[in-house]
Order: sequence, then C-alpha cells, then structure tokens
Amino acid sequence: MKGRFSLNSTFVTSDEVALIKYQIDLIARPEIVKSGLQRLCGHLEAGRLLPDNSVFHTTVVGLVFSPVPVIRRWAYKALAYIGTQEHLEVLGAKMGGESDAENLTWIVSAMFALSNEKSLKEICRDSGADLTNAIILSSLLFGVNDGLALGREIPQIDIDCADPLTLKWCALLAGYGKAPSNLMHPNIENRALLSALNGHDSEEVSEYSVWAMWKADEFDISDLNIPIHDLHKKPENIRRWTNRLITSNSDFVSKNLDLFQNLYRDTSPKAREGLAIGIRDLQIPDLDRHIVNWLSRETNSDLRELILEYIALSQLGENECVAILLEEYSKAPVDGSLRKRLRAAVSGRRQLLFQKFKEVDARSLLEVSSDGLFGDEALKFGGFTMNSTTFNIGGNLNAQNVSGGNMVAFDNQKIEILKHENPDIGNILEQIVALTRDQSNLSDAQVAHISAAVNAVASQPTSTNKGKLLEALKSLSGVITIGAGAVKLPELIEKLSTLI
Repeated sequence: MKGRFSLNSTFVTSDEVALIKYQIDLIARPEIVKSGLQRLCGHLEAGRLLPDNSVFHTTVVGLVFSPVPVIRRWAYKALAYIGTQEHLEVLGAKMGGESDAENLTWIVSAMFALSNEKSLKEICRDSGADLTNAIILSSLLFGVNDGLALGREIPQIDIDCADPLTLKWCALLAGYGKAPSNLMHPNIENRALLSALNGHDSEEVSEYSVWAMWKADEFDISDLNIPIHDLHKKPENIRRWTNRLITSNSDFVSKNLDLFQNLYRDTSPKAREGLAIGIRDLQIPDLDRHIVNWLSRETNSDLRELILEYIALSQLGENECVAILLEEYSKAPVDGSLRKRLRAAVSGRRQLLFQKFKEVDARSLLEVSSDGLFGDEALKFGGFTMNSTTFNIGGNLNAQNVSGGNMVAFDNQKIEILKHENPDIGNILEQIVALTRDQSNLSDAQVAHISAAVNAVASQPTSTNKGKLLEALKSLSGVITIGAGAVKLPELIEKLSTLI
C-alpha cells in the first residue's frame, strides 16, 4: 500500500476514533464531515478494525439523510463496511428518495455487501432499481466476482459509448483492484484505457481515473496521461488528485521540489488540500523547508491543520518544529479539531510528543474546570453577562450559562471530562449537543431546556438528572420530524433509556 501513513495497525486508535467522530458530527461543515467519512472508510479499506462499529452507527445512518449528495454517498459507503443486515431497511427506503444517480449505485453496492442471501438481480427487483451496467459494476466493489451472485453476467463495457457513470465505476473498480480483466475492451488492458480516461470530456470521469491511479499500487505518476506542465490548466477537482498522485511518489517529489513549491502556491484550496493530505506519506528531508514555508503562508485553517499533522508525523516533529507544534496546540480549542488531529497523528508513533500534548491538555483542564472560577461576581463581555461560570473565548473556555440575547450554551468542558470518566453517557451528551446545534427550528426555550438538562448530567450523571434529560429529549419528538435529526433523536432516546 502506498505511503507510510497507512500503517499496518490492526485497530484504529481511540484518539483517531475521537477525531473521526468529531469530524462527522460537524454537520454545519459538510466538507469536514466528508473528510471524516473518508478517513473512516480509509481505515476500513486498509483492513483496520474499529473497537466497536456501533459507535458510528447512529451518526452514519443520520448522514444518509444529509441534503448534501456527496455526504450521503460517503455515508452509504461507510455503511457497507460497518453496517449490519438491520441497516438494509434504511438503505432500501432511501432507494425511492435518492435523487442522485451515482448515489443510487452506492446504495445498491452497500445493500449487496450487507445481504447474505439475495443476488444483485433480486435486490434490484425488490427495490425497484434498474439493473444498469453501472449498478452491476458497483456490486463488484464489495461482492464476489461471479455471475451466480450477480444474477447475470458481467457486462463488456465499450469505452467509446459508455455513459459517464459507468466509466466512473470502471475507474473505481480499477482503483480498488476489483476490475475484471479487459473490462473496457476485449483486446486492450485496463491500464491503457484508464490512462485514456484522463483526457475524457467529463471532468468527473477524468477525476476518477486520476484517483484510481493514486489508489492502486500498480499505477504511478508515469501512467498519468496529462503532461506535468499542463496540470495547472485542469479543473481544481482533477488537480486535487494529480497532487495526491504526485506525492505518492517520493522519488519524483525529491527530484522536482520546484514543482512542489508551485503546487502549494495554487490559488485553489481544494487543490492544495490534495497536496496537504498527500504529504502525510512523504519522508524527504529536503522537503522540510518547503513545508515550513508553506505553513507560514497558508491562511486556510483547515489546510494549516493538515500541514501541522504532517509536521507531527515527520522528523520535523522530533526536532526544530516541536515548539511550533506545542504553540499551535496550546492556542487551539481544548475540544477542537486541531488537538484531536495532532493527538491522533502521534498516538502510538511519537510517544514523547504525545505526552507533551497530554500535559498541555492537563493544564487546560486545570485552568477552566475549577469551581468558583470567578467567585460570586459577574463578569461582563460585550453584551453578555456571566455568573460563576466558564465562558468560551478563543475556544479555550466553554460557556455553561450565558445571559444576553437569550444565548444558552453547553458546558463542553465537563462533557469532555465525562467522556473520559464515563464514555457511554459522555458520548450520548456529545451527540445531543451536535443534534441540538443542527436544529435551527428549535426555540430559545427548547434549546435552554436541553442545555440545562445536558449540563446537569455533565456535572452529576445521576439517574434523576438522566431521567430529566430523557424527558427533555422526548419533548422534541414532535419538533424534529425531518432529516437526519428525525432518525437520530429516537436512537438517542433509546440509548439514554438503557443507561437510567
């Protein structure tokens, strides 16, 4: 497998699980949710095991109702890996309401992966889906490559006449090493035709073909059918994957550092994101000065996180850049993305740096968790008044009770502490916070009611407080009636009920 980031660990670490959960719960930021789902699927594709698949079930099932097509697509794929036969009903129900043609193929692919009894032909018949070439190809990703399981023969694809969706699945199968021999032509190997797809009229077909070259071990930059000097002319979604392909070859990068400098100066954040993710797999000493220079000029906070992740993983994280990492880590919100990302990066790899991060965490907890931090006096910040509470400024302190503009916030700090002391109830509180923040139709009174109940459990997780929180959740049943929240709410109610 390409790259050192894909280590041969058996299990996904708890810090990595925490990062992914944080990402996929950020419903207000679809690009981060997608990154989290991609990260989750990447581990599962590599054969790593989660300590408990059910940790992600509620959130991933909720995401199949996302209004963002690409989020639904990755949620379907994630379910194919972590789902059970119980999720077939959800996927089957989605068949009738899914408006995106490619997403329909991912639903069928996931259903075929989870179903032990039905052939693909039977699944399509029962769900009302047409047995198209694209759907047949999609079933090969998780299923077995034989006509008996499919219920019909694998089609011979004509690369000159096939629709873009079918060609995208040809590329996907090639990338995952699941493409039958001579899939796109009886006499021409897939390798040559995948290169030909680099120049396809459809931007997405071209993008998928470049992705396949990055994904599959048998391909490298020499297979790319786009001249290096013309890469900047391609759309940003294609540049994103040409950057991943380039950074998968350390010899090529080490001989073309000037090219690397041009790539991180690309004006497109999406293209730079491909580069920032790709460098995680590199260990080139001469690259270090370019990385530090890139960090100094990068203004996109999400991309800065990726660069810092590389630094933490590389030799830079063991010497001159330790101070940079600790400074950025200390400035970051206690329960925010950067701290979770850096802990996940070094967990099990850079023990000394991991310990330094934990020491910063311990100091942060001491600074904000002591009772009576402000005595009985009220402190005023702008239009808000704070009484004997902690408040969120710069992300380091978290609001418990804030009056002013009817704003009520959650005590994230105590929730984070409870997650370590009692993960079952702590994780439920975290999901309730994410659910509440995503519901714009809730009134101030309803948010205040939920906030108070959550904060009470976070402070004292007694049966009485958990019972009051359960009643508060049940009161929302008639309010949250559509979308992901409508699926997630009853599951949270059921989980909380078992803990009382």
